[in-house]
Amino acid sequence: MMDTDASIGPSSLLLRTQGRQPTQLRGLACERGLLNRADGSAKWAQDATAIIAAVHGPRQAQAKAENAEHAVVEVSFKPRSGFQDNVHRDYEGILRRTLEGLIPLGMFPRTSIMVVIQVVQDDGALLSCALNAACAALIDAGVPLNHLLASVTCAIMPVAAGSSLCLDPTRKEEQAASALISIAHPFHFDFTKSSKAELMKPVVCVGGDVLASHTQGSFSVEQYLDAVIMCSKASAQIAEFSRLVLSKA
Repeated sequence: MMDTDASIGPSSLLLRTQGRQPTQLRGLACERGLLNRADGSAKWAQDATAIIAAVHGPRQAQAKAENAEHAVVEVSFKPRSGFQDNVHRDYEGILRRTLEGLIPLGMFPRTSIMVVIQVVQDDGALLSCALNAACAALIDAGVPLNHLLASVTCAIMPVAAGSSLCLDPTRKEEQAASALISIAHPFHFDFTKSSKAELMKPVVCVGGDVLASHTQGSFSVEQYLDAVIMCSKASAQIAEFSRLVLSKA
């Protein structure tokens, strides 16, 4: 589990399962290059929530879909079983719009980039997990990016003293929450000299901008702003984890 220093609101009053503090992320895992038939792929897991993302392209777009000035991003969100519901279709739109801002589409006119999201298991924070998986798969495919992204979900939990913010909720916690807020932040790597060996060392820099924001339920403006701050701090940990994964590739 990963802990972030994000003491906002009466979070300390909430007792979570698995001994997690409200500001703790679940364990992260990422594996790239899983699928031979895709140009890039990645499996991203946040404990029991797992997504496999596959990227096809950039490739020649069909005539009816191509754009002479830029690439077209397509997203297919596949549930673990059964058919899509309205939530999955909403997630497709959020992913597509977010990735359109992530990729320099003007570099690839008349092409399409297809991103397929396959749910392996859903134990909460599914949208954030899908966004993180899609970014990892685009990196694996060698698609140029304006920046990278890190996404975190925050739940607003009802407690005796009012409400409590809770990072990276499980499915059970989501069902008990009064609201869910998923945020995606941009990040990039800067290089600084190490004081010991005079070597260039990568440093993660998380931007203050919000690439994507998806909410469910009711909440106050103050609660939303607190959630954005908490998610921003947690995004730095996901960004650092991504750096470690990329350094081993």
